[in-house]
Amino acid sequence: MDDWFLLKLESPGHHEDWEPGFEAGRCLVYTRLGPYRQLRLRPPGFQPRFYHKLYPLPIETWLLNTQSCLNGGLCCLEINLKIRFQATLRYVENNPESLPQVNDYIRSQLETLVLDAVEGEMTALADGHWLDTGLAEAEIQVASAVNETLALHHVQCRTHCQITPHFHSLHDTEKKEGFIYKDAYLKILRRQLEFERHRQWELKRQQEETLKQELEQLRLSLEATYQKQSEEAQHRKKQLEAQYEFNAQQQKMEAKLHQQKLIHQTRLEEMELERKIIRSRKRREVEAKLKAEKAAHLKNLQETERKIQKELTESQLEAQREREQMRDKEIDGYEKLLNDIRFEAASKLRDKDEIISALEAQLEEIRALQKTGTELATTESPVNYSWLDRLAHLTGRLLFFYRNRG
Repeated sequence: MDDWFLLKLESPGHHEDWEPGFEAGRCLVYTRLGPYRQLRLRPPGFQPRFYHKLYPLPIETWLLNTQSCLNGGLCCLEINLKIRFQATLRYVENNPESLPQVNDYIRSQLETLVLDAVEGEMTALADGHWLDTGLAEAEIQVASAVNETLALHHVQCRTHCQITPHFHSLHDTEKKEGFIYKDAYLKILRRQLEFERHRQWELKRQQEETLKQELEQLRLSLEATYQKQSEEAQHRKKQLEAQYEFNAQQQKMEAKLHQQKLIHQTRLEEMELERKIIRSRKRREVEAKLKAEKAAHLKNLQETERKIQKELTESQLEAQREREQMRDKEIDGYEKLLNDIRFEAASKLRDKDEIISALEAQLEEIRALQKTGTELATTESPVNYSWLDRLAHLTGRLLFFYRNRG
């Protein structure tokens, strides 16, 4: 029962022009100097002295809950009050015993009056007209009554009221009071039926909306799946086409590279063959040139050798003639020396051993010259050494003479 009423008659909120006149930092100054006493609001820029005492009047929130039963307990209203309040100088002057805990004093002293004002407003709901119009107006009236009650006692406030109805079944109350609240019960029953129809319609609408949303989600999911599959297929197709194109390009490139490699290899072989032919031709040319140069050089060497040999032969013959002339002179000198030696030996009788030694040395030297003459005779130039033989013969005869001399 409670749900249909809250659903249909939900309070739109309070629209009121009540201005409480709160002041932030409101504070009372109590002055006590000898018999002098004074209580006033703290002025701006106030500097307290030793005979002053400050009492702050803060803005506080007062939460107050109560219940009110209507129609013999058929309906129970839960009233929740949220009161923002602040004490005034006039209230403290009328109630000096409230200091220093002014707000607690207000709660304890004015709670009964506030609840009485609420209960007075609740009696206006006994006829059940609020079942059709709702409780918004009643909430405003309760809030205004609380504000007025506190204002009459010089307490500034702003009240917010929320009323929540709770309904009980009929058989719980008719046993006590009889069926004296028939009209209210019929209104409640009618509203309950309307709420049930509305609830059924809302449930059906929600189910249809839920089904519609599920179908829409399923359609979107299928479309998304189809779109995703289509995109994947297109992507795969593009990948395959790209792979096919890449493979074709790669094969084409490999074939082109292979062809270029064959052409290059053939060109290298041709160039190598050309180099071999050129090297062979150059080698033959160089060999022919070297052979011709060698033949010319050999010819020049032979000609030069013949000239040198001729010149050498002529020079040897000339030297031979000069040596023969010189040796003839030497032989003549030796013959003269031998004769002188004979004469001297005969005249002066020189030492025999010295003369033999000198002749032996002379003979060895002549034989050495004969040996040298034999080696020179191996050349092509004709050499005559008969004078050495003659000189050796003379030296031997002379040596024989001295050895056999008595």
